[in-house]
Amino acid sequence: MTLTAADVTFDPENMFLSKRKKRNAIIADVVNSAPSWAVNAKVVNGPHTSRSDRRNHITVDYIAPDGSFSRMHVLPSP
Repeated sequence: MTLTAADVTFDPENMFLSKRKKRNAIIADVVNSAPSWAVNAKVVNGPHTSRSDRRNHITVDYIAPDGSFSRMHVLPSP
């Protein structure tokens, strides 16, 4: 099963809601970076850097069919 834009949610739900172009770009990056096993994805943090990863990245929980998830950093497209 391939992850689609409809399978991507945001937490909080209103993250980038008023910036539709940015939200759509994040969705595209999340879908393009999805592991093959993912059936849903939840964006939990928009583009940022952190002590553990100095690159600009998006934090995403990719959710498996059994409900387990893996938190990953997705690099936004330039």
